[in-house]
Amino acid sequence: MMPRILDALPALTALAGDATVHRIGWVLVHSLWQGAAVAAALAGTLRCLRNQSAAARYAASCAALLLITTLPLVTFAIVAPAARFAPEPLPLTAGAEPVARAEALASVSGSAAAPTPHTRWGQRLADTIPAVFPWLVGAWVGGVAMLSVWHFGGWIRVRSLRRSGTRSPGATWDQTVARLCLRMRVTRPVRLFESALVQVPTLPTTVHD
Repeated sequence: MMPRILDALPALTALAGDATVHRIGWVLVHSLWQGAAVAAALAGTLRCLRNQSAAARYAASCAALLLITTLPLVTFAIVAPAARFAPEPLPLTAGAEPVARAEALASVSGSAAAPTPHTRWGQRLADTIPAVFPWLVGAWVGGVAMLSVWHFGGWIRVRSLRRSGTRSPGATWDQTVARLCLRMRVTRPVRLFESALVQVPTLPTTVHD
């Protein structure tokens, strides 16, 4: 089963095209240090706000979440497609002699500065990372799909708890809930149930009926 899934990962990314896979791959790579930088900045900010109100710390956390969400979109917008990094063909005619072609290659290579060990290592890394982008992006897409299905199943399960094994706790609790809603100025209807399947207080996300 697992080998079949691994073989299908490049096929999933082939549907999006090389340029899109290239950009998404770099977004995933850059998101590692971007997320770490935002987390470090948030930790320092929360440390500075430890004597402030909870609302200030909550606002800082929401700003960090917004930044983490925005950075991948910005990275995707500014990363150039893979085709832009393709080497330009040499301006030689079809009948050019091998000597002329060798001289042209020598002139091109001689015009550039001699690479240092650092630049050679960086270029080798930049050439190696895109080679795994089809697998990386395919694994990311597959993971997002599986987590989405898992969360959707949990959402369905939570909604079913409101209809399975539930009963009204009685008029006394209904009156207590009504008084609390009036005191807290809650205008939307709130219903209280006693569940035989849940042993802890639980709050559904939405109640429409």
